[in-house]
Amino acid sequence: MGLDKGDKIDAAPETDGALSQTPPQHGRSLTSPSHFEEIKRATTEPARHSSEMGTPLDMDRIPVLVPRSSASPMDGPEPSPLHKRSQSLPNISVAIGFAFSYPPGPGAPEVQFSAQISNPWIREAPEQSSTSAFKLTDPVDVVPVRMDPATQLRRFQVHSQKNKKAFANNSVQTTKYTAWNFLFRNLYAQFRVLANIYFLFISILQFLPVSSVSPTTWFPLTVVLLTNMVKEACEDMNRAKLDHEVNGRTVQALNPMVAQGGERLVSEFWKNVYVGHVLFVKEDEALPADVIVLATSDEKSGLAYIETSQLDGETNLKHRESVQQVHQELQRLGLSEGQHNLSIEGIRLLSQVVVECEPPNDKLATFNGVLNIGDTKVPVNNKQVLYRGCYLRNTQWIYGLVVYTGMDTKLMQSANETRIKSTSLDKLSNKYVIGIFWFLAIMCVLGGGLSALFIILNPRSPWYLMSPDPWQLELCLNTLTFLILLSYMIPISLTVSAEIVKIGHAYFIDHDLAMCYTVPESGDIVPAQARTSNLGEDLGRVRYVFTDKTGTLTRNVMEFMKCSIGGCKYGSGMTEIGRAAVANGQGHLFASRPGSPLAGADFTFDERPPDAVLEPNTNFWDPQISGGAWRDLPEPQRSRVRDFHVHLAVCHTLLAKLVEPTAGWVQNNVQYQASSPDELALVYGARGNGFWFMRRTGPQLEVMVEGEVLTYQVLNVCEFNSTRKRSSCVVRFPDGRLMALVKGADNVMYPQFTNDNDEEILDKTRLHLQGYANEGLRTLVLAQKELDAEWYRQWNATYVEALTSMSNREQQLDKCAVELERDLQLVGVTAIEDKLQEGVPDALSALLRAGIKVWMLTGDMVETAVNIATACNLIQPGMRVQRIVVDEEFRGHCTDNLMEQLQEAKRAMDAGHDVAIVINGVALEGALNDEEEKGMHERGLFLQVATRCRTVVCCRLFPADKSQVVHLVRKKEKVITVGIGDGANDVPMIRDANIGVGISGQEGMQAVMSSDYAIAQFRFLTRLLLVHGRWNMQRLSILILYFFYKNCNIALVSFWYGIYTEFSGVRYWNDFYGTMWNCLFTAFPVFTLGLFNKDFQYATTPMHHNHLYKEVQSGQDFSATRFWSWMLSAVYDSLVVFFVPVFVMEGKPVFEDGQMHGKWVLSLTSFWCLALVTNLRLGLVTRTWTRWSVVVIVLSTFSFFPFSWAFLYLPEWISGTMHGSIERCMVSILFWLCSVLCAVLCLLPPFALQVFHKAFHPSETQQRAQEEAAIIQTLKNQNMVVTDLAVKANYEAEGVEPIVVSHDMQ
Repeated sequence: MGLDKGDKIDAAPETDGALSQTPPQHGRSLTSPSHFEEIKRATTEPARHSSEMGTPLDMDRIPVLVPRSSASPMDGPEPSPLHKRSQSLPNISVAIGFAFSYPPGPGAPEVQFSAQISNPWIREAPEQSSTSAFKLTDPVDVVPVRMDPATQLRRFQVHSQKNKKAFANNSVQTTKYTAWNFLFRNLYAQFRVLANIYFLFISILQFLPVSSVSPTTWFPLTVVLLTNMVKEACEDMNRAKLDHEVNGRTVQALNPMVAQGGERLVSEFWKNVYVGHVLFVKEDEALPADVIVLATSDEKSGLAYIETSQLDGETNLKHRESVQQVHQELQRLGLSEGQHNLSIEGIRLLSQVVVECEPPNDKLATFNGVLNIGDTKVPVNNKQVLYRGCYLRNTQWIYGLVVYTGMDTKLMQSANETRIKSTSLDKLSNKYVIGIFWFLAIMCVLGGGLSALFIILNPRSPWYLMSPDPWQLELCLNTLTFLILLSYMIPISLTVSAEIVKIGHAYFIDHDLAMCYTVPESGDIVPAQARTSNLGEDLGRVRYVFTDKTGTLTRNVMEFMKCSIGGCKYGSGMTEIGRAAVANGQGHLFASRPGSPLAGADFTFDERPPDAVLEPNTNFWDPQISGGAWRDLPEPQRSRVRDFHVHLAVCHTLLAKLVEPTAGWVQNNVQYQASSPDELALVYGARGNGFWFMRRTGPQLEVMVEGEVLTYQVLNVCEFNSTRKRSSCVVRFPDGRLMALVKGADNVMYPQFTNDNDEEILDKTRLHLQGYANEGLRTLVLAQKELDAEWYRQWNATYVEALTSMSNREQQLDKCAVELERDLQLVGVTAIEDKLQEGVPDALSALLRAGIKVWMLTGDMVETAVNIATACNLIQPGMRVQRIVVDEEFRGHCTDNLMEQLQEAKRAMDAGHDVAIVINGVALEGALNDEEEKGMHERGLFLQVATRCRTVVCCRLFPADKSQVVHLVRKKEKVITVGIGDGANDVPMIRDANIGVGISGQEGMQAVMSSDYAIAQFRFLTRLLLVHGRWNMQRLSILILYFFYKNCNIALVSFWYGIYTEFSGVRYWNDFYGTMWNCLFTAFPVFTLGLFNKDFQYATTPMHHNHLYKEVQSGQDFSATRFWSWMLSAVYDSLVVFFVPVFVMEGKPVFEDGQMHGKWVLSLTSFWCLALVTNLRLGLVTRTWTRWSVVVIVLSTFSFFPFSWAFLYLPEWISGTMHGSIERCMVSILFWLCSVLCAVLCLLPPFALQVFHKAFHPSETQQRAQEEAAIIQTLKNQNMVVTDLAVKANYEAEGVEPIVVSHDMQ
């Protein structure tokens, strides 16, 4: 509520936050309730000195936040209309508020304070309090602009009907097709696949007269195409159904014509919402469009809570703020929590608002806009905008102004398809397909050439083989004929079968109980998640793992543990990282480092009494300051400790709420909501020492100190970004001082300190920072400075101008922040412990033994990163740590120094040392620049050295640096990389890696949403790679090789038949038998092979013997040698399958009546032998036999007989002259003799070779498989249930240790 005319100044505080100009996240103006007291003191006590409030504050120093384009922000405000009238009046009454202006200089008229209306937007004192406090012009009619070419901004007026035509409607269409274009678009998409074009070409050839084969290829091709069409149609129909449902939802909207009669709120379909619409959204309703929050049911703070799971996957609530100026003005005009209907005056006010904002984009973290209300500009940023897809929670209602609709919303703009990642196996398969195609082309040309040669050299050939055409034409026609006959050589069903198997692999990952994590606090179970099924086999060929540190290797659950204030250390105890180092026998590394607080100390030392009560997220106790002991410290240390804790309690973005309302505020009833775990730990640390952050109301924070509640007013906030690496805020203290509170990393804070700082304290603090880093603690430097009121007035004007700027707003705000964050006084240093996740040391050791190189990419200090790497076994005993560190002042000029350090590391490796490289951001920048100059086909010195190391630690990196490192290694080394992280800053790295792994941790779900695989803990990565990745690669490799083998078998038999037909292109088997080869006779065994085959019975074995991963990692299962050996086997088997029946049956009576065999009897005999040999060959490569394996192989093989019997009853145009052939075959002893001979001749050589290798030259895998079999048999003999845990326990009991590989893994 504002003040009515004639009210006294004492009533001013009732306006509470109504005098705040700018939103809380960017800052608050000085026009606030405390200004009334300041103005009153300035007029009644003009002689007040700087010892109390800074410089003397006269009226011309009052900040005025009315941005005027014609005035420079540093020149002060122009005289207001009220000021102009005051020059002719000896005594006037003025409106105290936003437009307050007093004529400076000598001889100024005296002003009496009888306040009328206190509102920050008054330009002239209104005559009645019911009118708007904004200075509104005559009604305007703004032409909406989708994007102004000059300013690159969109502009529109609220409730203008012209907006409907100028901007996208709110109807969302996510379908790919329409009824008119479905057939053409779908076929176009499918025939972009090269294999489909090939088989279409073959189908067309089969319909030509030149073909001796019935047109059968069209059938499987049609099945594949129709299957995809049906799948696409069903998916698109579901999308269309969902679109119709979403577009048909309803929302309440403000009726702009209410002044002419009608309801204030009307119901609108989502699809009818337009830009400029004002919506009324209630609790638990979804937002139909992107809206600016104008007002909320929270009368005091204007906050709204939302759930953004559809945007970023996070289910935790986030808070957003209303545009405070509009929120308070609407309240003044009659809006309240109990009465949410807007008044006529409020609706008229909104109808004159003109919005300028950036064009639609997909950046969820940014929004820049301005509300033009009369001649006043009100800035709007991301924290005042709710996006489509969010749900309103814990807030009764909001009024929102629509800025983006339909396909322009952030949700739809960010719905772009991610980069398609292809696996190394796919690429190799494509190369092998090309090789097979060239082999096919050679065979076709050879067949066509031999056919023409027979005709030329044998003029007595049968008349039906003679052709009047020239031999050149005959050569071409016969080549096409053989292309049709041998088209089986390229498998049409390989892609479909492989996709089905990959889906099964993803299912196994999703349902792996060993990769499920139970959250201790809630008991929720978080399973692993395969977000894609296309990359499973690449998990078995990983060479590099790039990992974040915080939240990935550590828990990201921060605990305030130690601090340094005024050169004195506080806090005791040993970190978990230090204990881990001691357990690993590396505690001496900590104690030997300069500045280490562990030097000569008892590693179990802790001064905390056993009955001490600690706050959550704290592990801090010091007898000098804990429990209120800081009050007994002598000055100036007492003041320093107080300033330090006030800094912690005030400089943050936390929200506090009372969980269980009681009489008064009770410490344990206050619950904090934080977006940063670091800030949460710091606020709890302050609370543990007696500085309770109690509540936040708009710009005001209440902190209880020594039983007294003090109010601090946050005027401006300069948020943290990766450029400055610090954050700051301007705060008006209870005693009236203006203070800038700054916190950030030590390397960016120390250069900002003024020369007035005590050098001795700075040096001691620097040593403490080094010691905390040695312990693996996360450090933060706190600083402050007192601001002069005049300086702040000028700076604030620049800040407000930057806030309302629509061009380069972030850059201008950064300039303001840099101006503020200089000439600082050191306050102290915080040290926070982030404990390691469970199982991280063992996981990293296993990865290194498996031949996987691990790079840790972090933004932490060098010492912190090194010590955490040491504690988690990333830097292992015996490794020589080579530090390549360049100071910040040498950025861009460090080439010689960098190269010298890299050469030193190279010499150490050449001498046989196991080197771990530690490099900071400045040095890495120089190294990356050198790599870019070399181009993508030549490695620079950095990669030559770093890729020889098992461990590389990169410190002080930005998110873009992480992505650049991953991209460089992936492109230049041409290896499979994994990027793993848990936060939004890890998303670029995750997306750039071949395989992205997200950890669902404390920093939200952005990493998971951008990943290919999601796990809950880092330790599960070992099982994902060493078990699932290894088996997936083995299974897919043998499946693809087997597919090529069986298809070459059936194709080559037809070629050998040409020897007896003068290569005339006569088909050897019925075309439908050839079609059913991949659909029935050999279709199903490949699925059991691809889904269930594995070289060990239990996952414990490959996890324990993790070095076996190198066999799969090297690609030996799918090497060119392996591929062509299978092709040679196909050539041999096809020769046996064709010539054995020919030699056995030729010239001999086959049947009891003495009749000879015919072509179809010989054909069926060869086909049966081929099916028998092919399926039994699959049994030879099967390592794990299950009941399904046996059943499927038997049924697939013997399906030949029922199919052949059923084939007899098909029409003659299908079965041809084959009637009776299968009956004659089954009663012939020669038929079964051929079966036995073919099976023995084809299977005996590979079987004998396997037995020989296993007996005399067993591989490491075979030896470990025998060892596992012995353990399983032992457990069975003991009547124990054989499980993974039992096998693992047996390994540990027998002392079977993993083999440690050499550090040289080039």
